[in-house]
Amino acid sequence: MALKLETHAETATPGATPSAPSAPRAGRGVSYAEGRAQLSPQASGSAMVAGSCQTTEEAYNAGLTAQLLTSLQRAPDANLDDAVAHARTAVNRLHPDQNASLTTVGNHRARAKGGGKKRAVYLANARYADAKTFGPLDSTVNEAQALQTSLGSRGYESQGIHQNQTAAQMKQLAATTALGGRVQEGDHVVVHYGGHGLTSGLVGVNLDGQVRVRQDAIEESAIPGDTNRDLKAAPASLQGRAPKPGLDPNDVLPYTTLDAIARSAVSKGVHVSLILDACHSGGVADLARTQRDLAPGGTSTETTGPTASTAPIASAPEAGAALATGTKQALVGIQLAWKADAMAARQEGNAGAAAREAEVDTRYLAALQQLWAEFVAARLASIESELKARSRYMGAAPPSPTGPKAFGAVLAWLDQASDALAAP
Repeated sequence: MALKLETHAETATPGATPSAPSAPRAGRGVSYAEGRAQLSPQASGSAMVAGSCQTTEEAYNAGLTAQLLTSLQRAPDANLDDAVAHARTAVNRLHPDQNASLTTVGNHRARAKGGGKKRAVYLANARYADAKTFGPLDSTVNEAQALQTSLGSRGYESQGIHQNQTAAQMKQLAATTALGGRVQEGDHVVVHYGGHGLTSGLVGVNLDGQVRVRQDAIEESAIPGDTNRDLKAAPASLQGRAPKPGLDPNDVLPYTTLDAIARSAVSKGVHVSLILDACHSGGVADLARTQRDLAPGGTSTETTGPTASTAPIASAPEAGAALATGTKQALVGIQLAWKADAMAARQEGNAGAAAREAEVDTRYLAALQQLWAEFVAARLASIESELKARSRYMGAAPPSPTGPKAFGAVLAWLDQASDALAAP
């Protein structure tokens, strides 16, 4: 569902990195930032949104932040957007089953001009109360410190490194940095997060992971827009446990909240960069793609499942971009449902768990193959045709996934297709 602009966001009182294949070079060819310079010029601000992996994927060490540090070090004159784009590519090369997600929206002509104040806030969650579910992350603080130094040398005033924050604290810090009284039109702000993530949002340090993961799985075990296939397996085993004392099952900063903060800042002429290094963090980039113009109260053409009509898309100027986004939403829906039902099968007791999980895999794989034949393959072919017609072909789409962990490649391809076709 496309978000409406949040017009009033609340404010608050105030290591070594691995090598990358190559580094971005300022002035060499058309840069990532320059290539996006005319996107949605009707917006006064802009946003770059990056997640270290797809909504369906988990993140590894030496991920987006580590690769960004390498890019910034090797090309000190490169635009930040270009450095993040290079880091995204480096992550994908280093971890074949981790596909970082990146998109840009808003007025990048104004963004490219520079000017204004530069500020950055760093959220580094390393130790969680529910240590059984969310293990310690030893790299997040060190990476935040290194990024603070690197961006500081590029003129970004640090708003501090904030360790081990709850969701409410992270929301206040992000809103203050992007929308506080000191922020003016033309300013550039960075919100960076390193820590654990869920498909629904960033994990606060007091989250009861066992309860929340169950809740998310129940909500996700359905296919958006699908009224014809009954794939939900009634995961009763995911329900029933009360939160542990001192833990909060709602300590999650939703991606929708971050997206709304970014939209509000863009409407005020601010240039925002959200850089999230966490599992499933591509979800916030997916939200940005659903409404590229960032107009207040605006809407976008949406296709969220196999029953969605393609008629209005075919006549729209942004046909391929909308088609790519809608196709991705349908695939994400079936993957999350698949994963939720597999979790339910595993947790219904040791006896026969493997057989139950195998049955879930067989059922979902058959449904996916049917979906692919009826719906996805034709849409991918249409997207490829438009990419070729506009001289933006980037190779054939990946084949149908063979398991719940194999969706990343086609989702990343759809991301790139959506961005390529949305650009002027």
